[in-house]
Amino acid sequence: MIPYVAAAIAGAFLATRNAPKSRIQKMTCFGPRSGIVYQVDLVANLGIAIIHAPNGTSAVFQQKPPPDAGFIFVRGAGSEAALAAMKKDLEV
Repeated sequence: MIPYVAAAIAGAFLATRNAPKSRIQKMTCFGPRSGIVYQVDLVANLGIAIIHAPNGTSAVFQQKPPPDAGFIFVRGAGSEAALAAMKKDLEV
């Protein structure tokens, strides 16, 4: 019985040791200018938003420093038209 308990404790320790430190929030957002519905992965403590368009285009946006509002485009992959629509929706 003791080896099983020791193995369970060791397994619990090893499982949480490599757990991610930042939490990702998944949400659905509506683009106010383009009218496209995006799937968004938001890492709030890092200020990063990963935007996924319905056609498979993805882009990464970084939140501006505190006095400013909005996001800055970092990089993207996919359709140029969808990337332009994302930039229009998120950049202020």
